[in-house]
Amino acid sequence: MTYRSLRLPAAPDDVEPALLATSRHTVENALALYCSAMDRRDAPAAARLLANADLFFKDLPRRHGHDSIQRFYADVFATVSAGTAHVVSNVQVGVDDSNVYYSCLYQRLSLVDSETPRLLGVGCYSGRFGRVSSISWWLEHHVTRL
Repeated sequence: MTYRSLRLPAAPDDVEPALLATSRHTVENALALYCSAMDRRDAPAAARLLANADLFFKDLPRRHGHDSIQRFYADVFATVSAGTAHVVSNVQVGVDDSNVYYSCLYQRLSLVDSETPRLLGVGCYSGRFGRVSSISWWLEHHVTRL
């Protein structure tokens, strides 16, 4: 699944505008927390966010569960430099009866030289949250490079 090919479900005609707004708010807050965990290189925080989700990171095998995701990110963070910022844009949100779907672009920047931030990567985050009434939980998170 890539940013260009993702097809969010059309909102049912009877979906309340407040549900779309709440769903978007949930997605944007979760992505902000995820980006913050990435920038702080905080594997436990990333694992807490994605504890109930399937993580699909680039072309690597699927990860699932708190411990697996925490080990994965601890290994990743050991090999990447500190001083980064993840920026999310072009957030798209769709809903169906029991899910909230999302897709967005991300940019990863090096802030080591504060005078000249350097682009390290561009990609797509996509996935879904389960939804029952006003409760949502992360079910899938995909990270792909463009």
